[in-house]
Amino acid sequence: MAEPSLFVPLVSQIDTLANNICDIQAALAYPLAMWMRHLWNLVAKGWQLMVTKTGTSTLGFVVWICALAAVCWMATVLQKFAELRARHDPHPFSNGLRQSLMGGLYSFSAIGILTIAVWGLFCAVAVYRDHMQLTAENASLRRQLEYHATHGLSLRIAGLISSEVNHDSTRIQLTVIANNDGEPTTAREWKLAIHTSTGDLSSYHAFGDQLAKDSLELPRLDARLQSPIYRGTEIPGLISFIFPKIAQSRIDHLRTDPTATLVLSAFDENGKSITAERNIGEMAKERFERRPSK
Repeated sequence: MAEPSLFVPLVSQIDTLANNICDIQAALAYPLAMWMRHLWNLVAKGWQLMVTKTGTSTLGFVVWICALAAVCWMATVLQKFAELRARHDPHPFSNGLRQSLMGGLYSFSAIGILTIAVWGLFCAVAVYRDHMQLTAENASLRRQLEYHATHGLSLRIAGLISSEVNHDSTRIQLTVIANNDGEPTTAREWKLAIHTSTGDLSSYHAFGDQLAKDSLELPRLDARLQSPIYRGTEIPGLISFIFPKIAQSRIDHLRTDPTATLVLSAFDENGKSITAERNIGEMAKERFERRPSK
């Protein structure tokens, strides 16, 4: 008698094979069900298109095609019955039914073949129509994506005011002009970074920060853009950011760095990234103010 331990590898292999078969069945079940559903929808759509275009319905097809063919066949049976009865056949009805059977079978077969052929033709028409509709929808979606990629909310940095918050932190207040030439949208998740030749300086958005006194005539742009800005609208406003552990003297020194660039970014309500860049040296030629802390 074989030792029980000899059967352990065989049982393990059988279990592995069974698990693999179950995995294959599970992997094939969903695609098969999906394609069967699509096939059924195509067959149903082709049938509906056929009965609509031929000026009838499923009930009309059954009554006027199938039932009419059955009545015509029964009329042929009655004709044979009358002829055989006139000849004094001992079994006129059964013999008439037998003689008419092949003719009725051919008639119903011809109707079935014609119906399947026309049905298949309209299934092909349904596939073509779905293809053309899908092509048109894809083209429309592509145009929308291209439009959203080239149109929408844009930002332009128009001014900058820096001030010292603490001994080692600096506030930068930007004057930004928002313009929208696309669909109404909002803006969120504001970020500001300064790209320099020696590295990037990061900040955090100071939503509730106090504005400079001579800028109070402009609204907070970040607060304004919490509500939708509509097409054709241009809104100037202010946004504040804090650069922690970065002294204002370092920010002021960036005016002489030709690579120092402000990069302002946000996201619209559809998740599209909005970016505005401005070289600090170019801005310094126009205006660069320093505000001491209060």
